[in-house]
Amino acid sequence: MDLPILDDFADATDPSRYSRLPGDWALGVCDIVGSTKLAGSGRHRDVNFVAAACVAALQAEVAAISPGPVACQFGGDGAIVAVPPQACPAVSRSLAALAQWAADSFGLTLRIGMIQVRELEEKGGDVLAALYRVGSATYYGVFLGNGPALADRLLKQGGLAPIAPLAGDIRGLDGLSCRWEPVESAKGTILCLIVDPVATGPDGAATMAELRAAIEAIAPLGMAGPLGEGQGLVPRLRALPEAIRRERNLRPGLTGWGRIGVTTAAALLVWAMYWLRFGLGRFTIPDYIGRIARQTDFRRISTGLRLVLDVSLEAADRIEALLAEAHAQGRIRYGTHRCPAAAITCLVFDVMDGRHIHFVDGSGLGLWKAAADAKARTVGA
Repeated sequence: MDLPILDDFADATDPSRYSRLPGDWALGVCDIVGSTKLAGSGRHRDVNFVAAACVAALQAEVAAISPGPVACQFGGDGAIVAVPPQACPAVSRSLAALAQWAADSFGLTLRIGMIQVRELEEKGGDVLAALYRVGSATYYGVFLGNGPALADRLLKQGGLAPIAPLAGDIRGLDGLSCRWEPVESAKGTILCLIVDPVATGPDGAATMAELRAAIEAIAPLGMAGPLGEGQGLVPRLRALPEAIRRERNLRPGLTGWGRIGVTTAAALLVWAMYWLRFGLGRFTIPDYIGRIARQTDFRRISTGLRLVLDVSLEAADRIEALLAEAHAQGRIRYGTHRCPAAAITCLVFDVMDGRHIHFVDGSGLGLWKAAADAKARTVGA
């Protein structure tokens, strides 16, 4: 089954641009436990790194069995992937291996699970999927319908069939890295927001389309990317020790020193090319940085809107007032959080061909804090 490809985010709230996943497909979901404590202890970059590793591994696992773009989405402290039936056993093994790897390498507890679309539909869920193209044959998944939110809720409540952590090989992690420092807001604040419709089906999708357009009128999303044109992306050697600490847990075929050597050499090369102003053939740092800024996932749909935006303080106030009004009308559930900077984790498939994607979160787990705000507002309602 080939999923539709979207090039304009305005289409991401239009159900007619999606495909409904067949009942024998599944959603694989993972979520890192204890984000409150981890954020408080300064381990938010580890959380983002492991969540990005889940995207890299699950995407690679599905692609190995069902070639073509894979609908997989980063969530800051977790991930979700659409799984065709023939890939379900492999994805289940990969989830188990990821949970064991996260515990062994980072001391993090990863909740994992998989549920058939048919079962979600029996529980009142609805799953539509598409691919959003960010450039050079690079995509991430977008999802409409309440199925993804339902799957996430079932995972956190223990409602999915358990998958026990189990050591095993993990595909796809070789291109993962985290070598950039957080990029400070250029306009005023990094606004992270999560918005889900109260209504389901077409009515819920219409609410998301209306709100997306209203947010666009305040802050055009195409110009609100948190990395701007890449002007804040400056390679710094002071970021290298933390990069080494994380990336030494990748590339299982190398020794510990070999992993450190690969990370160090790659970081030093980018640093030298940036500061000494040279390129390698058609690869140049200005072009690479420009692509990084463009090829991010700061605009997502997973049941509702998931946005990480660089906006002025006045625009942030107006967006939050817009959401508060829709919430008071009983149309949405939402949460927001403002951050001073955006954090990115990189997944590079082929740097020479420009095939790379960069997962964005607000610094200090901004998306998770927006979700916590949504939860608190719902409890207090």
